[in-house]
Amino acid sequence: MGVQWVFDKDFSFEDKNFADIYRFYTIETPVENMSKRGISLAKYGWNKKSITNALKREIPSLNKNWETITTKENKKKEYLENIAQDISALCKKNNIFEEVSDRREIFIHTNSKNNKTLSLLHAIRCAFAHGAFNRVEFYDEWFYFLENTFSGNLKGRIVAKEVTLLKIMEIIKNPEKYYRKETKNKGKKTTSRKR
Repeated sequence: MGVQWVFDKDFSFEDKNFADIYRFYTIETPVENMSKRGISLAKYGWNKKSITNALKREIPSLNKNWETITTKENKKKEYLENIAQDISALCKKNNIFEEVSDRREIFIHTNSKNNKTLSLLHAIRCAFAHGAFNRVEFYDEWFYFLENTFSGNLKGRIVAKEVTLLKIMEIIKNPEKYYRKETKNKGKKTTSRKR
């Protein structure tokens, strides 16, 4: 098991950005069957591949620092322990074990059978829903430290800027602006938007 993060920083729903982030990722979550008030990616107009491509295209840290461990949702104890060890190894490799001394965003989590983006949203949702988060200001920027566990086993750790969490929300809610379909036209790559 990885080093335990401590989640003791105060927060307030009077802060609009925090309230919007908490509401979106926990209550309106795009991960199906997690909330009665959820809105799925399909209802927004996304398919699984297009939303992942859009996030990686629009958010540099998701293009560079997004690492996953593949899992098929096996809930046996030893299997979960192996996944936790893999996640811990990635955390150690990326220096997000005991503390984060730089201002780098990193997204490490299990990647279930759904897809990489849904797994990320699920990890964020679980961290908020179970109180496993801190909101800390570094050099005039807000950072969120999020941890997802299941049955005491580590399933993900995320260090994200507040502006990144807000940008993910904006992209998901505005497919007409961010959805692009890559096609090949006589050997030339073209981009068209979904209508």
